[in-house]
Amino acid sequence: MPILVRHNEGLELTRVDFFGKVLPEHVRGYGAYGMANPHWTEFDTITFVADDTDVRAIKLADVDGFFDAFGPVLRAADKMVRRRSGWVCDNATFKRGLALWLAKRNAACERDGEVRLFANGEAASEWLLLSPEKAAALVSGKDFTELARFDSASDTVR
Repeated sequence: MPILVRHNEGLELTRVDFFGKVLPEHVRGYGAYGMANPHWTEFDTITFVADDTDVRAIKLADVDGFFDAFGPVLRAADKMVRRRSGWVCDNATFKRGLALWLAKRNAACERDGEVRLFANGEAASEWLLLSPEKAAALVSGKDFTELARFDSASDTVR
């Protein structure tokens, strides 16, 4: 299952995981889920990219298409309280595509609304000002409830 979306009520934090072979349809499913469930944009979100994530099937045109289709929900600049969003990624191949995505995503943002890139979960936790216990929960995924998954076999939304 290449994309997994989970949420921790107590932390008011959503964690998204990318791993395995990610196909354009997985990302489109994830984006469509966000469009259909805009209330999830009210929470801080940290996306973790596993070292084994393979995004070779996603082309530059796909990245442009994702942004054109789902950019409005990602920007969410009209909100009174802006959510914080970041990525934890040390996967060189994924970082190249992510750099394009972040440049598009952050182009029209004020500095405090930019999506950040972190080398590890501890750095993301520090940015979120999480206590050591809450940081450990974010990094491990403990007590995060599955909301949706997007994989080759079938997309499941809970």
